[in-house]
Amino acid sequence: MFDSTIYCNTALNYFILRDDHENTQFRNQINSDSTNLFSPDEANYTGTNTYSEYALKTVQLQKENYDWITLTLLSSFILITLSKAIFQRKFNLILKAIYNTRNFNALTKEINIFNEFQSLLLFVAYVLNFSLLIYFIFGTITHKNLAGFNLYDYLMIVFMFLAFNLVKGFVIRLTGAIFKTSGQSLEYLTTNTMFNLVAGIFLLPALIFIFYSGSVELLYISLILIVLFYMFRLYKDFFIGISVIKFSKVYLFIYLCILEILPVMLLIKLFLIN
Repeated sequence: MFDSTIYCNTALNYFILRDDHENTQFRNQINSDSTNLFSPDEANYTGTNTYSEYALKTVQLQKENYDWITLTLLSSFILITLSKAIFQRKFNLILKAIYNTRNFNALTKEINIFNEFQSLLLFVAYVLNFSLLIYFIFGTITHKNLAGFNLYDYLMIVFMFLAFNLVKGFVIRLTGAIFKTSGQSLEYLTTNTMFNLVAGIFLLPALIFIFYSGSVELLYISLILIVLFYMFRLYKDFFIGISVIKFSKVYLFIYLCILEILPVMLLIKLFLIN
């Protein structure tokens, strides 16, 4: 005679085994998926929750990871807005000074860009924004994801980028004093600072679109534009150096490579090692 108890037990065992099999498949998919935003410890989760409950936990982790990026973008927006609202005329002069020599001369005669509170606001926004761009680039390259790293990694990028800019400024002033070219060194440093401040302003909307759209293509387009902007700045720097008669063009080219390109390569190498 057909035993209903045996049948029910068999059916129950089947569903239990099927549920375990689905949980195992889901965990394997999570562990092998390089685009997950949560940490490896969460990815190796081996609890007894069903995959639907774990998926909900994953979404919550992703939302938490995004909070500090949103706050960073908001902070940068507030800094730029304050600079625009309080120092509107000087703000417009900074935007025009990078391509108009007359505005550049007018701005340098009117203010000392290194002693202005407005410059401090824009410089902080520049460091935050450019560091976030570097964060997105490294995350995309190493984890195939914009948010592939965590807040600690971003803070490390901010620290290294800030230190790089401060040391670079010190070296420029020191070489100017050694070779008795303080005027040209100050002009060179002022030009670089203005370009950096403007880059920080225009990076903000690009970073917002990149972050909320998750578009890697937009990230690469922004990177190309930054490189072109950077090359234009090197072009301006080169002509500032030409004005110094005692330096040949070859030495000037080597100087720019050592001062501008080599430190960037070393920072990239150092970050990848860490």
